[in-house]
Amino acid sequence: MARNDAPDMFMSLPLEVRHSIFEYLSNRASSFGKDNPKRLLLHWFEKEESEDVMAAYMRHNPNAREPLLCYSYNDVICASEYDGSDSDTTEEDETDTEEEEEDDEDEDEDEDEDDDEDEDGEDNGEDDEEVGYLNLTHTVAHDAYSSSYRPLVYPSGKWHHVPEFISLTHFPPPLELLLTSRQLNIEAKNWFYNVAVLRINATRKIAHTSFFELALGKIADAAFSPMRNIRKAEVKFVWDSVWIRTDTTGLAEAVFPALLQQRAIFVYKILYDSVQDNESANLKMEVLKHFQTLAATVQVEEHYLAPDAKPKKHSIAGKRRLEFESFLSDLMLGHPS
Repeated sequence: MARNDAPDMFMSLPLEVRHSIFEYLSNRASSFGKDNPKRLLLHWFEKEESEDVMAAYMRHNPNAREPLLCYSYNDVICASEYDGSDSDTTEEDETDTEEEEEDDEDEDEDEDEDDDEDEDGEDNGEDDEEVGYLNLTHTVAHDAYSSSYRPLVYPSGKWHHVPEFISLTHFPPPLELLLTSRQLNIEAKNWFYNVAVLRINATRKIAHTSFFELALGKIADAAFSPMRNIRKAEVKFVWDSVWIRTDTTGLAEAVFPALLQQRAIFVYKILYDSVQDNESANLKMEVLKHFQTLAATVQVEEHYLAPDAKPKKHSIAGKRRLEFESFLSDLMLGHPS
């Protein structure tokens, strides 16, 4: 059988079989490295920054060999070199406090992973705003350069926070499949965009609104943005009206609704809240009105805690309450982020 006959034979398979193969190849790609497609957007941001990083290094080291750019997870690169290749999914169903905590286990694990990565970054002395240049294990002391090694440069550490609030649910099919034939390329991409979900956690990192907007704006405006062909988006708002109303300083009520409105301009879909009354409903409608004009089917899922229920520390609502409290404390101390 000639090699050129392979694409035609593949296309002769039933559609369901072809889609199963796409899924298998995509899952197989996820077995490399950190085994988590949510890090693909992290890789995308680092790739976008790579030219600037390389140019900055050469300006500081004009006589050095061209460096090797090291991404946060180098082994993810082979899983997705083509633009528009990220995703990440979880399902949540909650009707009362106990069910919420059970159904949030996957989300909590994701957030725990993100928190662990933050702690690791702090322990390693990473600077979110600085670009790292040389890996000293690959250089020689006293500035004597060894030709056996290329210096290593690193993108800014700030992108490590991206998976905490924006991610994708699936790896795309591998590049080799996309290059097989034009017809296969189109079909594989259609499959990917039909199953991949862009997830945005709109109230995560509430104290870092500027970076949140920078990241979303950058990925939305890019010429070859991964978001350009995304067909499914899941946006989550976690809110806490009970806690805001118990603040006696008035600062929380003045600041947090404004921040929520600001975040709502960028995202849409799932609103969590801790109170279900007219005032809470009005706030929800005000926030979600931005999304009713989208050329898409917008489904809103409502999840409420019981009025007297206190969210557990490691639930989604509990974690967001702790984050809100920390941010408010910083504001009161005059140290906003």
